[in-house]
Amino acid sequence: MVQAQDLVARLDEPQRFNLTDRPDGPTIVCTASRMVPASRCVLIPESPTRIIARAQLQKIPKDVLKRIFLPIQRANCVPAGIESCIIEAQHLLDCDFDVADYDFYNAYGTSDGAAEFEAMCQIPELHSLLPLTHWLYSSESPVYVVGPGGKLIDRLVFSDGDRQGCAIGALKYCLRVQKLYLGAVRAGGGLPAQAIVDNFAAAADDPRKLEAATKYIAERGPEEGSSLRLNKCKIHLGAPEREGEYQWAKDRGMKLQMHADDYLGGVIGRNRDEMRARLQQKVTGIVEQAKQCICPGQLSAQQSWLLIKHCIVPKFAHFLRGCEPQVTRQPAERFDAEIQKLYCQLADIAEAEVTPQVDRLMFARAALGGRGLQRMADEVDASYLAAQALCAPTLQKALQDEKKDSLHRLALKEALSKTRALIGQAAAASVLPAEITEHNFIEHYAEQKNRKKARSLKTDITEAVSAARWKQIEQDAKTPEQKAHLASITAKGATLVTTSVPLQPELKLPDKAFVLFHRKALGLPPQRAMPLHCRCHAPNGQFATDPHHALSCQAALSGPVTWRHDNLKYV
Repeated sequence: MVQAQDLVARLDEPQRFNLTDRPDGPTIVCTASRMVPASRCVLIPESPTRIIARAQLQKIPKDVLKRIFLPIQRANCVPAGIESCIIEAQHLLDCDFDVADYDFYNAYGTSDGAAEFEAMCQIPELHSLLPLTHWLYSSESPVYVVGPGGKLIDRLVFSDGDRQGCAIGALKYCLRVQKLYLGAVRAGGGLPAQAIVDNFAAAADDPRKLEAATKYIAERGPEEGSSLRLNKCKIHLGAPEREGEYQWAKDRGMKLQMHADDYLGGVIGRNRDEMRARLQQKVTGIVEQAKQCICPGQLSAQQSWLLIKHCIVPKFAHFLRGCEPQVTRQPAERFDAEIQKLYCQLADIAEAEVTPQVDRLMFARAALGGRGLQRMADEVDASYLAAQALCAPTLQKALQDEKKDSLHRLALKEALSKTRALIGQAAAASVLPAEITEHNFIEHYAEQKNRKKARSLKTDITEAVSAARWKQIEQDAKTPEQKAHLASITAKGATLVTTSVPLQPELKLPDKAFVLFHRKALGLPPQRAMPLHCRCHAPNGQFATDPHHALSCQAALSGPVTWRHDNLKYV
C-alpha cells in the first residue's frame, strides 16, 4: 500500500492520476472522513465486487476452512470465534497459564501480497478463488475520495497490502500468517494458541516457551510483512509470582499485565472483582458516547434515540457474550439505569413517573408495543450461554482437559440456573431441558444434531423472556382504560413510529411530537406539569380526571381536531 502520508495528505492535488490512465484494478470509493491522519483507512471496493467476493467464498466448504485454519485461526469458519478466544483465554489464566497477546505493525498494509497468493495456490480447494484474487490485487486500483455532498476531492492509487473490509483480502492474509502462527506454536513446544486475523495469542505455564515463540515471530515475521509492535504486545500473567522470569519480555519492550485488562473486545483477568471494575469503566465510556448523541439543535430527539439504540447499546452487548455473568451482571444493571435516564431525558419523563408498570413498558419489545429499550440485565445469562453454544465444537477441543469444578463450569451453572428461573419452567423444558448441565453443555451443543438448536438458542431464550415480561404487562392492565391503552399500543402499525428510521421528511418527528408520543404510549399525561383545567371551562375539562381531554375538547373542534382528522384522512 502507498505510504500513509500519501493517502491522507495533499488534498490540493486532485489530479494524482488521469482518468485516461486509470489503473486496471477494481474501483475503490471512500469518504474523506476515512482519510484523516492516524486513522485506519477502510478501502472497500464497489458493491458488485464485494457481492462477488462473498458469493465465491460461500462456495468453499466449511470443512476445508476448518482443516486449514483450526484450531488457531477462528475468523473464517468459527461461529462466535471472538467469544471462543475470550473464553479460552480466561480459562487458561484460571489454570495459571500466561497469555501472550501479540500486536503487529500495520498488518494489512505491509503484508507480502506475493506470499499470500502463493499460500493460496498451495491449497487445491481454494483454486477457484485465484482468478478473482488475481483481478482484485494484481494491478493497482483507483481510489476516489469523496467529500461532503458527494464531491470528488482526491484521487489516489492503492498498490500494496490488503484492503480493510475485503473478504478475499482477509482470507489470503490469514493463509499467509497461518504458517507464521504454526511456526511460533512449534517453536514454543506446542502451545495453545488462537487468532482472529492479525490478533494472535499464545499461552504457556513456562515463560521460556513464550520466549521461544516470541523470538520466532520477531525473526521470521518481518520476512513477509508481519513485524511485531512490541510496545503494544502484552503478557497477561496467570501466576504473578512468575513476573521475575519475564525479564526478556521487558527487555523487548513488552508489557506485563497482572490485572484485569482488555482482550479482543472483552475483559480477562484472574480477579473477578478487577474484571468487574474494568467493565464498569467501559460502561462509563459507552454512556459518555451515548450522551454525545444528544445534540439539541443539531439532532432531534427521535434521531438521538435511534443513534443510541442502534449504535451505542450494541457496544455493551458484546461484553455479555464472552465474559462471565458474575462479572457482567452489575455493570449491565448500571448500564440499563444509565440508558433509561437518557431515554427519560429525551422523552421528558420525570424519575418519579417511572413506576414498575411504566418500567416494564419501557423495556418491552417494540414489536409488542413497548418502547424497545433492551434490558441488558436480562441478556447477561442468555448471551453467555448462546455464544458458547455457537462455538461449542471449538471449545470442546480447547477445553477438553477442563476440571469439573472449574470457574468456567461454575459460570455455566449460574447462567443455566438464572436463565431457567427467568423464562419459567414451561419454557425451560423446551429451550433448556434439565438434562443439559454445566458438565455436558459444551458437548451437547457440539453434536451435529444439535447445531441448529445452538444457532437459535439466543432467539429462543429472548422470545421466552419477552413472553414472560409481556404476560406481566397484561396482568398490570386491570381497568378498562388500561386495557384500552394496551390494545392501542399493540394495534397493527402502532409500533412503526418507534421502529421507523426518519430517512424521509415525512418520517421525522419534531421533539414535541416525540415527547407526546412516548409519554402517551407509556400511559403518562401529555406533559409533566398539566394545568388544572382546560381553557374551554367545560365541566369535563379537568385534566386531573382526563389528562387527554385536549383530544376531544369541543373548543378545539374547528381547529386542531379537524386538522388532525384531515391529516389522517388524506395521508
